[in-house]
Amino acid sequence: LTGDANLANNVLTQDVNVTETKIAYTINASTEQFASLLLPVGVETNIAAISVANFPMAMEYAADGNYYVIRNSPAVLSTIDITTGAETVIGTMSGITGTPTGLAYNWDTDVMYVCVLNGSNLPQLGTIDLSTAVATLIGTGAAGMLIAIEFDNAGNLYGPSISPDNFYQIDLANGATTSIGSLGVDLNFGQDISFDKEAGIMYGTLYGGFGSGLFTIDLTTGAATQLVNLNDEQHAGFAIPYIAASVNDIASKGISVYPNPSNGVFTVNTTEVYNLQVLDLTGKVISTQVLNGNGSVSINNAGVYFLKFSNEKGSVTQRVIVK
Repeated sequence: LTGDANLANNVLTQDVNVTETKIAYTINASTEQFASLLLPVGVETNIAAISVANFPMAMEYAADGNYYVIRNSPAVLSTIDITTGAETVIGTMSGITGTPTGLAYNWDTDVMYVCVLNGSNLPQLGTIDLSTAVATLIGTGAAGMLIAIEFDNAGNLYGPSISPDNFYQIDLANGATTSIGSLGVDLNFGQDISFDKEAGIMYGTLYGGFGSGLFTIDLTTGAATQLVNLNDEQHAGFAIPYIAASVNDIASKGISVYPNPSNGVFTVNTTEVYNLQVLDLTGKVISTQVLNGNGSVSINNAGVYFLKFSNEKGSVTQRVIVK
């Protein structure tokens, strides 16, 4: 208190913890809501009602900017709009018979993988065509009733099992499963995992005899550590967005973007016609335009964004910063 005789109380000092947060997305099967989920604090914000009559088994984000969902029976593959919760059906999975339990996108090879339990509840690993929903079997693991799958930054594929309650690594060549260790929690029914590529953390919206929670999973021991309780609700789908960015890839396509960072206006030069999408960190499309030659892109608010250039030859993405 200033003005009194004690000078030591003139300044108030308080230690605070600053936590970097990120928006992920989840399908809450208990409340039947598609929602955002703030990591790592677990704050959930409903976006739209979603049907769970045909149970959603897994959700995954891919480089094309889409969030993919696969359901139980029939095994319908669809995309979901993170703004409205509306689903667009791609088709019913064919090529592998059983119960789909996981989707995992390989950012190194641009391939989506699917896990399907066979009649003996053993995990069948395959790839799935995102335009036709046709799956191709790779192989079947000898152990682990895998309920979700996901890649880390090194291209290793993992999955938690609900019988036994272990964490497994999966061989991409033949689908063989190797137990890393016990999760330390009793898992039951549908749930999901997703890897934060920027932070290097494997998260899981785990569900079972303990209730439910947002967890991290140690990739070396398999141990799951609860960060927050999720109100004992079942989060069947869970996906963390990520947008790869490479200046070299941009240059190889005859595209240049400058200055970067900027005050919100970027000059863009292209040698071909491109459809351009501006996306935020959650993968939401902020604006679109067509570029042919020289042009500019304006972004109003400060932050990190991604410019996605697409044409009939493919797509490439550039990370930009608005100061």
